[in-house]
Amino acid sequence: MKSPPIDFSSFFEDGQEGECGPLKPAMVRVAEESLGYRLPKAYINLLMVCNGGALKRCAFLMPKSEDDIQRVEYFHNVKGIGKEKGINGRYGSKYLIKEWNYPDVGIVISSDGHTSFMLDYSDCGSNGEPRVILVDVELGDDAPYVDVVAPDFESFLKTLRAHSDFYSFISYVVPPDISLNDIKLATIPLGLKWKTWPHPQDKHDWADWNFVPDQSSLDIRFFFVDNDSIPSIEASTHIEGLNIPEIRTTKGAKVLHLMVPELFREKAMNKLPEKIRDWKLMPHQTGQEPVG
Repeated sequence: MKSPPIDFSSFFEDGQEGECGPLKPAMVRVAEESLGYRLPKAYINLLMVCNGGALKRCAFLMPKSEDDIQRVEYFHNVKGIGKEKGINGRYGSKYLIKEWNYPDVGIVISSDGHTSFMLDYSDCGSNGEPRVILVDVELGDDAPYVDVVAPDFESFLKTLRAHSDFYSFISYVVPPDISLNDIKLATIPLGLKWKTWPHPQDKHDWADWNFVPDQSSLDIRFFFVDNDSIPSIEASTHIEGLNIPEIRTTKGAKVLHLMVPELFREKAMNKLPEKIRDWKLMPHQTGQEPVG
């Protein structure tokens, strides 16, 4: 069964202007002649919507690592065509390959210095359909570390999702005899450092649990809130578009929200301190089972 066509406009904010100006066919021809490679149709179609810039659908799953944990990686920005920082510009692909010692196998389409995404033509030739690779110059020994992330650019785009898609909330109504200090003491084994968000209209306490070492983007976040003052998650985390749920409780009740990556939700819940599991906190009304 043929998959539906890609909505290229869904990767950008409405009305977003490209970093390299509107893309024209002549600009594509100039870039291909300058770089010596035929550009993928999906890449050109993406840039026709916005010729270079930040993506709102940018997160994707990498294959499982040796420790059986999947990583989320990010394709935050796509390079456009033209101008100094476009793929064929003064600070474009050829410059970046030389400057950062990326493998000279194709075209750099995104870079933050030590990591980059490239169109790799080493197997298909300069007129073929390149695969997409992720390069990390800090992980390699004698040469940069290379991961193949997709067989072609169109397939790669189909894997991209909003960061918020990887998270869900588990929310518990806290018994009146349990205080924030009780929660803090119970979570000491997790190494949490609790903080208070001070805005009077948005006050709450929160802490991050670094469940996967060196993957801070996948932290589990605890929120301890007065349910009469639901905080906006954008005020305290980088995950746009993910909101703390409203829980029906008695006035003044406290709620413990856990913002959990779906990738290891079950494993994380099994590692909660026994003290918290023993409290059997009341779940919210979506039918969620109590912890423990």
